[in-house]
Amino acid sequence: MSVDYFNEVYSSSKQYFGDHPENMLRDYYSMCDKKGRILDIGIGQGRNARFLLQQGYGVDGIDNSGVALNELDRMIKDEHLDLKLFQMDFQMFDCAPRTYSAILLISLFPVLSEAQIIDLAQKSRRWLRKKGLVFVTGYTTNEISFKPTAPEWHKTSENSYTDDKGNFRTFLDVDDAISKFRRFKPIYQWEGYGERHSHGTDQIEQHHLFEIILQKV
Repeated sequence: MSVDYFNEVYSSSKQYFGDHPENMLRDYYSMCDKKGRILDIGIGQGRNARFLLQQGYGVDGIDNSGVALNELDRMIKDEHLDLKLFQMDFQMFDCAPRTYSAILLISLFPVLSEAQIIDLAQKSRRWLRKKGLVFVTGYTTNEISFKPTAPEWHKTSENSYTDDKGNFRTFLDVDDAISKFRRFKPIYQWEGYGERHSHGTDQIEQHHLFEIILQKV
């Protein structure tokens, strides 16, 4: 989805994706080594980063939405938080090897191509410290509401789609998602229906998700 789309939805709601951290992160965050920082790719309005900051972690966040990052920047100044922000597409980001103790890829895979997912998995291995963790969520092949139906969308592979604007939608079962991360060890995996929720409207959504935590080996 385009940056204009996210700027619009973030302008319309203070917490478009809610104000609670991802359940998986809430339950397993303590496995992250505090000697290294945590990288939140697609930080958005910061619901996961806020939680980690409250637990004493330093966080770096990447997002290409200026609306979201401007609000987070005000929060940094007001609360003196250990949060560094990078306004860019994640594909333009780079850092020294073995910088991070954990990387968050929360709800990112559904809007990437399979090639971008593989590239991100490879970069995650390079950026992570020894035994570093990656937290990943996405939509499975059983997801219905997010799958494209409009004629401008066409398949690029069995479970990946694109349109004429360069947007992507990809669906992976949990084992397929794990297979993208070579030389990582699964620590936790789950797939099933997530919680019923809304984005500030009367429309209730429920998606079929996978969740995984992998450790660099």
